[in-house]
Amino acid sequence: MLSTLLAYRMVANDPDRALARVEANPVNKREAEYYQDNIGNVRSVDDFIGNFRLFRFAMTAYGLEEKVNQQGFMRKVLESDLSDKNSFANRLVDKRFVAFAKAFNFSADGSVSSTPEIQTATQENNTVEAYSEWRVRNATAAAAETNYFRDHFRGDMSVDDLLNDDRLYQVVMKSADIDTTYLSKSYVRQMLTADYTDRNAFPAGSQGAKYFELAGMLRFDSTGAAPARTPEYTADLIDQTSYNYNVNTDNIDSPQAEQYMVDHFTSKIDTITNVNDLVADPKACRYIFVAFGLDPDLEYSSSIQQALTSDLNDPNSWVRKLPVDSAADVKRKTSYMAMASMFDFGTDGTADPAGAITDEEKQQLSALFHEHNDDKSETMDKLSTAIFRGKIRKVTTLNSLLYDKSLLEYALKACDIDPEKVSQSQLRKVLTSDLSDPKSYVNRLGDERFVNLAASFNFDANGKVGAPKPIQTLRDQQATATLYTAALSSSATTAQKAKAKEEVTYYLEKMPTLHKLDDFVADDRLTKFVLAAHGVEDQKVTPSMWKKILASDITDPKNYASSLGSQFADIAASFNFDKDGKVAASDNVQTVGGVAKTRQLFLRQTMETDAGQQNEGARLALYFQRKAPEVKSAYDILADKALTQAVRTAFGLPDQMSQMDIDVQAKILDKKLNYDDFKDPKKLDALVARFAAMYDLKNDTSASSPAVSLISGINTGGTGLLGYL
Repeated sequence: MLSTLLAYRMVANDPDRALARVEANPVNKREAEYYQDNIGNVRSVDDFIGNFRLFRFAMTAYGLEEKVNQQGFMRKVLESDLSDKNSFANRLVDKRFVAFAKAFNFSADGSVSSTPEIQTATQENNTVEAYSEWRVRNATAAAAETNYFRDHFRGDMSVDDLLNDDRLYQVVMKSADIDTTYLSKSYVRQMLTADYTDRNAFPAGSQGAKYFELAGMLRFDSTGAAPARTPEYTADLIDQTSYNYNVNTDNIDSPQAEQYMVDHFTSKIDTITNVNDLVADPKACRYIFVAFGLDPDLEYSSSIQQALTSDLNDPNSWVRKLPVDSAADVKRKTSYMAMASMFDFGTDGTADPAGAITDEEKQQLSALFHEHNDDKSETMDKLSTAIFRGKIRKVTTLNSLLYDKSLLEYALKACDIDPEKVSQSQLRKVLTSDLSDPKSYVNRLGDERFVNLAASFNFDANGKVGAPKPIQTLRDQQATATLYTAALSSSATTAQKAKAKEEVTYYLEKMPTLHKLDDFVADDRLTKFVLAAHGVEDQKVTPSMWKKILASDITDPKNYASSLGSQFADIAASFNFDKDGKVAASDNVQTVGGVAKTRQLFLRQTMETDAGQQNEGARLALYFQRKAPEVKSAYDILADKALTQAVRTAFGLPDQMSQMDIDVQAKILDKKLNYDDFKDPKKLDALVARFAAMYDLKNDTSASSPAVSLISGINTGGTGLLGYL
């Protein structure tokens, strides 16, 4: 019978050749091909467990073939929430079960957790959050443009001066609610130099009316020369244009627009002698309605007139007779009563000689306006969000989104895209782009807004709703985070634990926002996290190396990631990149890397089993060689019966040791081992050789084994593993 060391060396010295022999075996080849061809058809745990051939292959790959008939037990493993430390799989001492659960993408209800959907919960929430912040971003952008207009518009400006400054031009046109996307400036010049006193000089319809009103404000003559604008007129023109711009960019409640309304009303009210003058000013009416919590789009200016001329002591006055049939009616009447009591108009509409309102009441009204100005926007935003959440889940095709104005505008605004500035054909190309392909349409645009839009939805190249394409599945993100946390020393300080929690939070929040290989590689914090999680944080990995690692084809035994070590092969398998570095759809129970890893593990397990048929010690030695680099502490060894047996055998520790308290066993192993040495192939090989010798001695498999003489031939005065030999 071959000695353990010789049997081990026959495989370990050329593992690729040994694996190739296993793979060439017709039975193994047939099983591997069946798994690769059929695992993608699995849509639930029932499908998986119900296909005994698939299930046995996977169980064998993860060293669990003895549990293949315990289907109820394995169902609980596969449906475990690995992010919950108290879940079924995480509570099991044997970590092979966690590794098995990590390999598949099942949710708690047993379904494949990634199925075609227009948006994942994360994508939907991110869209809603971006929309909620859009108003702030929009107000900031609008303020920048109107401030530019205030600083650069002059009273002596000609029409050509205006047209030649594109920022001024855009503010003026937007203030008139005129879309410039398909307009020529020569046509605009023609409109602005027409006779602004003659409506017939402009086209019929609403568009012509807009030009007529705009020309009347700017008052250029037929040559385009500037009129004799007074400083007062110019100031009023600037204010009015800025206000209209804010209205038409949905910024009526921005700080700048608010202050304009306050200033306008404050100056206007001092000139009012009759209520008719007040209600003739739309902005003043809006100001009053908003201040008293009334919707200016639902109320009539005549209601202000009725309220301000009501005698509050007269039960038959307009304001006293307002209905109170509902809570809304009561609220409305209360608002009008408060309005009537604040202003000083007689029943004939004339203002009090001392003024229609006192200075103190002006301040009170200003405070009320600031308090209520964004009420309607908030209400409308909540309504828009509720509509979006309700309708977006029913979208089944790209056309459904493009032809639904409310949905599309919501999504575009969330990405800071003006719905009037983009065509449907462009949006179609954006939303069907492959974000992971640097040459795709959206990436060639070079506009982050459109990248964010494409990332918000899951359309395939044909415009159908597809599966999400994360660079790493949620399951693998959670598994990586769990590995990172597990790597913490038991003696970690409070500060170290807090830092680890901060890094885990960053990783789990950042990863879902990445769309391509370069996104990940460019984030040094993420790459360091992954290295630390897999126990190779001391390795220097350049960006170019990262790209080669993550694009490795791990079905090829000689792939780049595997050449760097099993930890890097595991890293590659945990991401969702193909060999071209593009992101693959994650609608299967396993990623491409996961299938390849399972296949490789099956071949490796089969190779170890074949070796064990000749010599059980060789099987244990090969297993130890494979698993030892993953060990970070004594508890990792003690949680694995095979590793525990190998270490006890190597150091001649008695079997009765297993009856000791687990912490006592850990202390014994800590004294014997330097776990960092497990990552050094030479030191690890020396320990395996020691195990082989001790195994043969213990089991008397070969009294003349060369491994026996190996023990006395090694210097025992060194450090680390070599020092124990």
